[in-house]
Amino acid sequence: MPSQVYFALSGNRVKIGYSANVERRLEDVGAHLEAPLALLGTITGGYSTEHAIHAALSEFRLKGEWFRDCADVRGYIDRLLEVGPEAMGLPSAPEHTTVENSLPKSPLPGLACLMWPLDAVAQLRGLSGATEETVRSWLAGASKPPLLVRLAFSSVVLQFMHGERLNFIGRDASKEADSAPFYEGAA
Repeated sequence: MPSQVYFALSGNRVKIGYSANVERRLEDVGAHLEAPLALLGTITGGYSTEHAIHAALSEFRLKGEWFRDCADVRGYIDRLLEVGPEAMGLPSAPEHTTVENSLPKSPLPGLACLMWPLDAVAQLRGLSGATEETVRSWLAGASKPPLLVRLAFSSVVLQFMHGERLNFIGRDASKEADSAPFYEGAA
């Protein structure tokens, strides 16, 4: 599925990211924010387009994919939405989201499939409490798991490297008395 670069506003910050499923990605991100997330627009493109935009707006970067909402950032976004990335000298070829092109950004898909070659989706669902659709989105690189899920997964990887094969299938993180689900969007 072709990806899109999106521009979303939350309070006084603008998030610039890319996803093959922008609506789903904004739902995932918005679930963790205090201020509502409003889509400003999208353009065709993927990681390389997003990366070029981040570089062009680097002086306004707050952290990661978040930028200060100001006239310069809004003007740049408005221009991109008006004329498209090609007219501004940016890469615009749609990129298909696959496990292969998500590996440089996140080791989770490759490591999960290495550790659990036959049941990575079920294992990550058990670990995080997330829905199957959400986990598949993580594995496809269309969205990134929340920080707590990534930290929990890192711990599992370390244990795996020491010879332990952990099994999370059938675990219902949302119903365990001593722990809450790692993923706030858990079903």
